[in-house]
This record gives sequence, C-alpha cells and structure tokens, in this order.
Amino acid sequence: GIIVYYAENEDRQLKETIVERSKPEEGFANKKYGRKIVDLVLRSKKPIVVIDSSKEKDPVIAGSLKLLKIGSVMCTPLIKHGRIMGALYIDSYNKPYGFRENDLPLFVELGDLTASAIETYLTPENDR
Repeated sequence: GIIVYYAENEDRQLKETIVERSKPEEGFANKKYGRKIVDLVLRSKKPIVVIDSSKEKDPVIAGSLKLLKIGSVMCTPLIKHGRIMGALYIDSYNKPYGFRENDLPLFVELGDLTASAIETYLTPENDR
C-alpha cells in the first residue's frame, strides 16, 4: 500500500511524496502503482474499488491495471477541510478479488484518519 501525498513547495507548486509499505520480497522500487487510478480519485474526490481488473468496464482503468498486472485495487482521496492532500492506495498484485465492495467504507475511514494525521503533523505547534 502507498500514500501519495501532495504539498506545496516554496514556489507554490505541488510536490509529490510517496510513502509505501510492501512485502519485503516484492520491493516497491520494482513495482509500479496505478497512477491512473490515483489521478481519477484525486479528480473525482471519490473512492474507487476494482474487485477484478479483468472485468473492469472502464477501458482506461482496465488497460492500466492489466499492464501493471494488478488484479484488485482500492483508492480513496485524502481530504481535510475541503483540501485534497493526496490519496491512500492499495492493490492486490496479480490477484483479483483481493478486496470487496464492503471493504471500501473501512478503507475510506482509514483515509480520513490519515488525512487528519497529516494535517496534525503539518500544523505548527502554536496552532494545535
């Protein structure tokens, strides 16, 4: 799973930071994530779950996941006070049915908690 976090730099441009956790034998450096899924979630501000990428009807999503050999994916935006901070993303590499539709509410709640934690971390101590 990964957290894709966006923050403004000194020039007020967004800088992408990726925080990841993979199984040691997989290694994230050699594995790509579904950037098109993340982009879609960030644009729509809505979570997404793809249970079986081989049955996905959206050709852009299906093609991207097939190319990356991702069988199942969940992604939710990180939003706090209307501000998009990034996305929480997890996939099941090479295996469909890694996630179910009823897993999404819990994943969305984890995204909300993650956004709150990021906001707390970024808030100067005097403002806490």
